[in-house]
Amino acid sequence: MNARKDFPENPPAPRWPIALYGSIALAGLLLAFVGLSASSYWVDELFTLYVVDPQVDVAEMMQRILRDVHPPLYYLVLDGWSAVFGQSEAATRSLSAICGVLAVLVFAWGARHVARPLAIAFACAVATTSVFWFEQAQNARSYAFLMLLTAGLLAAALHLRRRTRESSAFPFAAWLTLTVLGLAASQTHSYLLLGTGVLLLYLIATLPDLRLRLALVASGVVTLGAYVLFLWFQLHATTHDFGASWFRGDFDFIQRHIMRAMRNGMSRQAMLVAGVLLLVLLVRKWRRRGEPAESRADDDANWAAGLGAFVIVGGIAAGIAVTKLFTPSFSFRNVLTFVPFAWLLLARLYDVAGPRARTRAGTAAVVLIAALLGWQQVVLARGRALPRNEPWRESAEYVRELTACAASPLPGLALPEAYGGLSSGGRALVADYYHGHYLPAEVRTQILTPPEIRQRYLSAPAHSGDACPLIAWNVHALGEARALTFAAALADLPAFRGSGVAIQEFAQYSQDDFSWRAKQEGFVFLRADAEVRTLPRADRILVRRIDEAVQQERKTFLIERWRGGERIGEQRMSVPADALGIDPLREWRKIAKKE
Repeated sequence: MNARKDFPENPPAPRWPIALYGSIALAGLLLAFVGLSASSYWVDELFTLYVVDPQVDVAEMMQRILRDVHPPLYYLVLDGWSAVFGQSEAATRSLSAICGVLAVLVFAWGARHVARPLAIAFACAVATTSVFWFEQAQNARSYAFLMLLTAGLLAAALHLRRRTRESSAFPFAAWLTLTVLGLAASQTHSYLLLGTGVLLLYLIATLPDLRLRLALVASGVVTLGAYVLFLWFQLHATTHDFGASWFRGDFDFIQRHIMRAMRNGMSRQAMLVAGVLLLVLLVRKWRRRGEPAESRADDDANWAAGLGAFVIVGGIAAGIAVTKLFTPSFSFRNVLTFVPFAWLLLARLYDVAGPRARTRAGTAAVVLIAALLGWQQVVLARGRALPRNEPWRESAEYVRELTACAASPLPGLALPEAYGGLSSGGRALVADYYHGHYLPAEVRTQILTPPEIRQRYLSAPAHSGDACPLIAWNVHALGEARALTFAAALADLPAFRGSGVAIQEFAQYSQDDFSWRAKQEGFVFLRADAEVRTLPRADRILVRRIDEAVQQERKTFLIERWRGGERIGEQRMSVPADALGIDPLREWRKIAKKE
C-alpha cells in the first residue's frame, strides 16, 4: 500500500516540497562521507581501537570488551570491519557513516505507512541537520550503529502492528525480526535494553492478539536474559567499578543532560519550526475538538505517535530509575539512542500541523522552513573539513619534532579524574593507546599527574642547552584556564624562574550558533628557551613570574600570547600563593566533580 492510498488528499498537495526537504536530507547523507579523516581520533575512539586492537587475540579482546560499560556487539562488528578495511580514521568511521545514512533511510521506509512523504522528508531533514547525527555519523563509537538498530526496531514494530491489522494469522516473521533486532540492540547498549523493554511493553498493552502478546513477553525474557548473562560475565571476569565515571545521579545533572539531548537532537532552527508547528497543532485541536478521526490512516499514525512518545518518555524514566537505584548512567548521548522515535514524532507533527504549499502562505512557509534547515546544513557542511576532535594527532606530530627528546620517555600529563582514576593498568592504556597512538612504536610515553610533574622539577638544575625542552603533554580534559594555572605553578619553580614556561596550543573546532569556533584543547608544556621558539605553531603562550618577593600571599605572572611568531597581546595574572602548591589543580578538581 503506498502513501497516497494511506493518506488521500483532495486536492493533491504539490510534490516539490518533498524534493526540497529531501534535498536537504540527501545533502546531509552525502556529506557524512566527506572529511572522515579531517579530525584525529578522540579519547573514546582511541578506547575503541584499544578494544579491537588487531595485535591481540580474541580472548584478550573479549576481556577488554568486558572492561567497558557497553555490551559487545558493536565491537565485534567493528573488529570484522577493520580486519577488512584497516583502522585509519576514514576506514573505521566509514562504518558509522554507513550506519548513520542507513538509519535515516530505514526510518523513512518504516514510517511510509504512518506519515506522508512530505512529513517524512521534513523529519529526515531535521535528523541530518542535528548535531548528534552530524557527529555520530563520523564517530568510531556505537551510536550510529545504535541509530540504525533503533530505526530498525521502530520499522519492525510498525510492520508488526500493520500485519496484525491485515491478517489474523500469527505474524511469525515480523515478530522474529523485532525480537532479533531487540536482542542486537540490547547487546550494543544498555539503554537500548531499556528502550526495547519499553517498546515491548507498549506493544503488549496495545495489540489484542493473546498469542502475540505472549510471544512478545518471551521476546522480553530472552532479551533480558541475554543482557543479564553478559552482565554476569562482566562482573565475574573482570574487576569493574561502575561508579568510577563522570556520571552523576543528582537531578540537576539529569535535567542538564535532558536539555543537552534536546539541543543535540535538533538544531535551533528545527526547534523553532517544531515550536511553531506545535502551536499550530494546539490551535487546530481546539478548533476541531470533538471531531472523529478522518481515516484508518489517522488511527495508525496516532498509534505510531503514541509508540514514539511512550518509548522516549519511558526510556528516559527507566534511565533515571537505573541511575537512582543502581549506578549513575544518565547522559544526553544515552537518551539520544532513542532518537529515531523522536523523528517519528516530528513527522507526525508535520503531518497534522505542517504547511502543504497549496496556498501562497503555505508555499512561503515551506520555503522558510527549508531555508532554516538548509542554512543549518550549510553550516554543518563547513565543519566537515575542520578538525573537530581532541588534537591527539596534531600534538603528537609536534612532539615528534622535538628531536632532543627522542632518547627518553615523553612525559604525558593526565588528570586522574578524567580517566576514572589512574591505576598502573590505566596509565599503560593512556600511554600506549592514547598518547602513543600517533607516535612511532619505538617512542615511549610516561604518564604523570600534575603533582608528579611538579615534583620532578621541584629541585631540578638549571636548564642545559641540549636537554629535552618538553615538560608535559596533555590533550584530554585540561582546558586553557587550567593549563595556565599549571604553567604558572611550574614557572614559580626555580628551574623555570628565569625563562618561564611556554604552552604550545592545539585547537579543535566546535559549532558556535551559525559558525565554527576554535577552542584550545591540546597543550604541550615546554621550557621557554631560544630553541623552543624556533618551533611555533598556531597559538603559543609564554608564562613567567615577574615579581621578586619570595614570601607573599599572591604571585604575579606575565602571560604573553603569540601567533605565527608574533606577539599579539599580554596580560598579568595574579594567583594566590597557596594555589601553586603540591597539587596546583586541586581546586579545579573539586569543580570538575561538581560539573
